Amino acid sequence: MLLQPDFPQNPFTLITSKKNQQFAECLQDHGADNAKLATILKKFYSFNAVLGALFKTAKNPEWANTLDWVRSIDKQYKKAIVSLEILFKDDSIPSDTRETIIKKDVKKLKATHNFFIRSFMPKPLMKPAPQSANQMLVFQSFAVFQYLKQYKGEATDKELYDFMAELFRNLYKNTALESGMKTLTGDLMKKNLIDNADKLRGKYKELEKAVKPFL
Repeated sequence: MLLQPDFPQNPFTLITSKKNQQFAECLQDHGADNAKLATILKKFYSFNAVLGALFKTAKNPEWANTLDWVRSIDKQYKKAIVSLEILFKDDSIPSDTRETIIKKDVKKLKATHNFFIRSFMPKPLMKPAPQSANQMLVFQSFAVFQYLKQYKGEATDKELYDFMAELFRNLYKNTALESGMKTLTGDLMKKNLIDNADKLRGKYKELEKAVKPFL
């Protein structure tokens, strides 16, 4: 199993079904550039996001021990934060005490908690930075869709989703992400990946900015 795809110079060569090969020809006839598509796939791929996902499910003893203490810290800090938040909402405590002491303690505790559970994980360097491997796929699929939809001519979005589903299935074959890609269809590509880009709140504008140079 490979940790990352062997990105081809021409991603259109990943398409093997006759229907989508014809669609690939349509895209290229309308101006889609295989080099640009290859650049997009690489730019919106984060090795560290994938590595982070593998770390969370690793079974090797040395890493399992690390995950055990991280889970323990996570559990206990969450309890401590909840306890302090209860005090912060307690009207019997003077408001100035709650605002100047307890509120600060909650903030400090949350920062320490976040440090402990994230500091050991590899941090994605791509922009926007995905918080998980799935979010990376959301970014990547959105970028690919925004680029290719310019060249679909009279074809429907559904045809483009189906094309992208095959592209991603074959791109991630024999990699760490294969299991999630095996059953990917055009409908799931739209519902679980592309549409989710609209729900990323603060990340969405940054994502649009990153895609813009390819449009």
